[in-house]
Amino acid sequence: MELLYEIFTEELPAFEIMKLEKEGKKIITTIFDEHNINCENLDICCTPKRITVFSDLAPLTTVKEEKIYGPPEQVAFENGESTNALKGFLKRIQATIEDIKIEKKGKKRYVFLLKKGERKDVKPLLPSVLKEFTDSIPFKRKMKWSDKLYSFSRPIHNLLAICDGKIIDLEIAGIKANNFTYGHRFLANKIEIKNKEEYIDALKDSFVLLNSKQRRDRILNEFKKIEQNYNISVVKDDVLLNETIFLNEYPQPILGEFDKTFLVLPKAVLITSMKNHEKCFAVEDEKHALLPYFVAVADNPFLDEDVVKKGYQKVLSARFNDALFFYKEDTKKPLSDFVSRLSGVVFHERLGRMNEKVERLEKLSSYIAEILKQDKETVKRAAHLCKADLVTQMVYEFPELQGAMGEEYALKSGEEKGVAQAIYEHYLPRRGGDDLPQTDTGAILSISERIDNLTGGFLAGLEPTGEKDPYALRRACIGLIRIVLDRGYFLSIPQIVDYASSLYKEKSPPPNLLEFVKKRLVEYLIANSDLRFDVIMSAVGKDFSDIYDAYVRAFVIKDLEEKYFLMFKRVLNIIPESFNKTEVEEKLLEEKEEIELYKEFTQKEEEIKELKEQKKYKELLSILCSFKEKIDAFFDHVMVMAEEETLKENRLKLLCNLRRVFLYIANFERIEV
Repeated sequence: MELLYEIFTEELPAFEIMKLEKEGKKIITTIFDEHNINCENLDICCTPKRITVFSDLAPLTTVKEEKIYGPPEQVAFENGESTNALKGFLKRIQATIEDIKIEKKGKKRYVFLLKKGERKDVKPLLPSVLKEFTDSIPFKRKMKWSDKLYSFSRPIHNLLAICDGKIIDLEIAGIKANNFTYGHRFLANKIEIKNKEEYIDALKDSFVLLNSKQRRDRILNEFKKIEQNYNISVVKDDVLLNETIFLNEYPQPILGEFDKTFLVLPKAVLITSMKNHEKCFAVEDEKHALLPYFVAVADNPFLDEDVVKKGYQKVLSARFNDALFFYKEDTKKPLSDFVSRLSGVVFHERLGRMNEKVERLEKLSSYIAEILKQDKETVKRAAHLCKADLVTQMVYEFPELQGAMGEEYALKSGEEKGVAQAIYEHYLPRRGGDDLPQTDTGAILSISERIDNLTGGFLAGLEPTGEKDPYALRRACIGLIRIVLDRGYFLSIPQIVDYASSLYKEKSPPPNLLEFVKKRLVEYLIANSDLRFDVIMSAVGKDFSDIYDAYVRAFVIKDLEEKYFLMFKRVLNIIPESFNKTEVEEKLLEEKEEIELYKEFTQKEEEIKELKEQKKYKELLSILCSFKEKIDAFFDHVMVMAEEETLKENRLKLLCNLRRVFLYIANFERIEV
C-alpha cells in the first residue's frame, strides 16, 4: 500500500526542518515497529511549508510471538499433578495444560504459554500512527496557535493523507485530512492528489522542489551561471547553503551590488553581515579578494529582480554603515587599551570576571609553552589580548566576529602576526569538523582556553549531566583532543589540570575531570579512527596521563599479529594479581630457558627504558616482540609454579619484569584474541 502524508503549514524554522529531515525516518520507523507495521521505501521530505512522508506499507501487521510466564515448575506441579497455582494461571490465560511449555528462566524452570499475535488490517491503524508521528516531531519550541489545545511549531493549514489514493480518516488540530495540497505560496493553487508520483510532479509544476537535494542543485547551478556570466566566484558557505535550502521551496539566486567604499571594512565583517543578517553569499575574484557584490536567494520564481536587489541593497548599506562606524571608533586606539575594560565583563557568576580569566590564560599558556619548548612571551602576549575584542563596539554588535576582529585590530595596532593569528585561532575549533589552529601559539592558547573552561566548569559544579551540556564542556573537551592529536603534543593532562586548578581559589583539581576527558577520548577514537575498541581500551586504560601518548601507543599495536598478543597475555595471566616483586636472584635461575630469558631481558632493559623516555613506541614494541622465542621456550620447559617457594617466587619476579615493560605500551589483558 502506498502512503502519502503531508503536513502543510506556515513557514517553519529552517533549523527545525533541517533536523527533522535527518531524524524523521527514525521517529516514524519506531512508531511503525510499535504497531508491527512493515514499511519499505520510507522517505521524509521537508520544505519551509510542508513535511511529507512517503512509504510503501504491508496491508497486514506482522505476527509477533509473546511468552506469558506462569508459576515455577515446582509450584505448578506436585507429584505430577497440576496444582491450584497452575490451574489459576491456565484459567487466567484461557488455555489448557496441553498449550503450555516449560523452560529455564534464570535459575528456575517456569511454565509458559507461547501466544501468537493476530494479524490486523493496517489501514484502520494509520490515523493513530500519523497522529502519533505528528505529535512526536521534536520541535525545539511548540506553541498553541488557536483556541485549540494542539501545539505545533507553526500553524497547520492543511493535511493531505491518502493510502492507495483513498483519504485516511484523520483529524489534527481541528483539521480533517483530505486529498489535496497547495503549490508555491505565490500561486496559492489547490491541487488534487491521487498518488506519490502525481504529487511530486504537480508540486514541481507549481514551483515547489520537494527534495532538498534538488533545491541544493538548483542553487549551485544558478551560482555557476552567475560566476560564468560575470567572471566572479561566489563564496561557498556550507552552513549558509544548508540553511538557504530550507528557507526556500523554489530558490532563485540573484546577483546584487553594494557601494565599493564599504570594501575598506575587513572581509570577515562584510561576509558575516551578509550571511547572518540577510542570508546573502559574498562574492570574490580569482585572488579571493572581496568584490562589491552579493548573491541573495529569493523564494520567488516570479520576482522582479530590480525590486528585490534594491531591497537587499538598502538593508545591507544600513548594516555596512553601522559596521563602518564601529570599525572607525574601535581603531582609534590600540587593542591593548581595551584589556582594562574586561573587568566589567562577567565570565561566569561562579568563576569571576573576564579579566581574571585572561590572567589565568596568561599563566597557563606560558606554563604549557614552557613544557612544549615554545615561545613563552609570544604566547603570553596573545593570551593577554585574546579577549580584548569582546568589549569593542564591532563585536558587541556582531558577537560572531569575536577572535576575527581581535586578529584584525591586533594587526592594526602593530602587534606581531603570530600574536594576531593566535587571537583568532584560540577559538578554534568552534564546532565539530571546524578548522583547527595552524600555529603553535594559537594551538597552545586554544588548549589553555579549553583546559581553563573545563577546570573552572568542573570546580563550579557545571559538568554535563545526561544529554544536557549548557556550557559546552563536551565540545571544549573534544576540541582539546582534536588539537592535541593534530599537533602531536605530548602533554600530561593531570599535570596541566593541577596547574590550572591552582589558579582558582579552590586550588585542588576537580575529581571527575580526568575521567571525563578519558571517556571523550575513547568516544572520539571510536568515531574517528579505525582502531578496535579493545585496542583503544588497552592503550587508554593502561595509562591516561597523556592524550597523544595513548593515541600513538594504540596505533602502534593495532596491526600486531595475534601470536604476539597471545605471548603478552600468557605472561600477564600467570602472575598473581597481588604479586609485584621484580628483584630477580640470578643464582636461583636453574633451567637453561629461564637463564637465557633473563640474560636477554637484562641486555635490552636499558635500551627499552631509553625508547620509552623518547616515546619511540614502534621500536620499543619491536624489541618486546623479539622476546617471543625465549618466552615460549621458558613456558614450555620451566615450571613457573614450582613446589619450592623460592624458585616459584624468583620465576614470577622475572615475569613481573617483563610485565612492567609490556605495560610501557599497553595493558594487553584488554585485548581480545
